[in-house]
Amino acid sequence: MLLLEPGRLIPTERLLDLLWAGDPPSSGRATLHTYVARLRAVLAPHGVTLTGRGGGYRIDVPAETVDLHRFADGLDRAAHTTDPAERLRIVEAALALWRGPLLADVADEQLRARLGVGADEQRLTALELRARAQLECGMHRQAVDPLVSLAAEHPYREGFTELLMLALYRCGRTADALQSYRDLHRRLVEQVGVEPGPALRRLQQQILNDDPALLPQSGAGRRFLPWDVPDFTGRADELSWLDDYSRQVTTSGAVLITAIGGTGGVGKTALAVRWARQAADRYPDGQLYLNLRGYDERQPLAPGDALAQLLRMLGVDPVPADVEEAAALYRDTLAPLRVVVLLDNAATVEQVRRCCPAEPATS
Repeated sequence: MLLLEPGRLIPTERLLDLLWAGDPPSSGRATLHTYVARLRAVLAPHGVTLTGRGGGYRIDVPAETVDLHRFADGLDRAAHTTDPAERLRIVEAALALWRGPLLADVADEQLRARLGVGADEQRLTALELRARAQLECGMHRQAVDPLVSLAAEHPYREGFTELLMLALYRCGRTADALQSYRDLHRRLVEQVGVEPGPALRRLQQQILNDDPALLPQSGAGRRFLPWDVPDFTGRADELSWLDDYSRQVTTSGAVLITAIGGTGGVGKTALAVRWARQAADRYPDGQLYLNLRGYDERQPLAPGDALAQLLRMLGVDPVPADVEEAAALYRDTLAPLRVVVLLDNAATVEQVRRCCPAEPATS
């Protein structure tokens, strides 16, 4: 219970209430004191401090050492990540921290219900976020089975049914998608007395109309560039040079590879994104973006992981585990396409080499 709120003083009264389900015995305070003394003895060799003062107790550990808080941080980062492939990677890593119900091995069902409502809701949000990212990456077939289970486990949660309908429709299973809507509609009307929300009703109508907007994104729709800097200024000469040079090379059919170098913070990414967005009409099959994390506090993105993300952006899945096979599949997929690929924060040649469409005609 203390680890759920590290660094915060938890009042003794609250701990007594939670430990004894609202009916602590007269010896509760003494028993709680004994529990704390035992915990101190167990945790002290590990450098974990448990203090008692001001009518409560506090455990001092960094939040990132507690899996629940690592999960919450991952969920927040995923929600603010624009690249769907990167978002999918982050949210899957966060969900991997769950190995069963919260506090399953230490708390009874009543205590879990009191402590775990927020965490359980966060987990459901993460599962929805993962499914949406899969659909954005063209992984609708992989999304179907988990969504079937989730929609069955949470029959009144419209988000899961909405995602399931879209995944089924994209798999060519229009009748199943519409049946999912009818099943949810019936449950809501008969058991809750309400109609499905406007988003779900709109999706049903789009499916009935075979709205092209529901189809998986084609190459022309694979636009993964970050947001442009709204107050971008300067760099007119560099933009002009990139524009003129790319026009000369792309008209010849050659592969153009251009590197933008400079010290940190000078605006390399902003320049690349600005040019890529301006030139998007010359790359009608897509604009891909990948942060290689070469100078990130986290581990730089390995070539195999980078290829996997790029292939998923292109709608290719599953991805070969062998790096060279994945690289060959990547080159083969890109061969007939006109695509701009923006690789950001590259630290080494090896990070970039396999992510190039082919050997460069110029550099």
